[in-house]
Amino acid sequence: MGLPIDPPVADVEGLRFILHRLTSAFGDQLEARGAATARARLTLELDRSFSVGDVPPSMTIDQPLPEPTSEGLAIERLLIARLETAPPRAPVARLNLELGEVAPAAGTQLALFTPQTGRTGRLGWQLARLGLRFGEDRVGAMELVDPEAALPEARWTWRRGSGSAAALKGRRGSAP
Repeated sequence: MGLPIDPPVADVEGLRFILHRLTSAFGDQLEARGAATARARLTLELDRSFSVGDVPPSMTIDQPLPEPTSEGLAIERLLIARLETAPPRAPVARLNLELGEVAPAAGTQLALFTPQTGRTGRLGWQLARLGLRFGEDRVGAMELVDPEAALPEARWTWRRGSGSAAALKGRRGSAP
């Protein structure tokens, strides 16, 4: 879905408002269809009229999502985080948003007596935002190796780069 912007927007906060409207509309459509997306592609067409230097005509952000979702707000937050780390070098004249890898949404059965089960899904999104902000190689997680080891430091190991979607999927798949 594309949206022309007149007058062109030069700051990320102005883009946040427009992106919020687009992601909300897409999220509502996905929920109505019972679907979820695993990838978002944002293309910004830049207005190079008053720009200085060599500015490309467009900027594309291809963002894999930590898990398939139909929540527009979660998609918006990741895209804004990417824009804040690398803002456009010229005002944005048109914004195109495409959602890829759309599939039927999978429900999650929550445990009756475990109140924090719903939080595990948000962990992936938070790790993805931290990975964008500080770098994938700086985000890690502890993995329980031997809970009955004699020394406490032998009970766990540090996994680097666990902010990526692949590492999160691997960890979730091993959970009971």
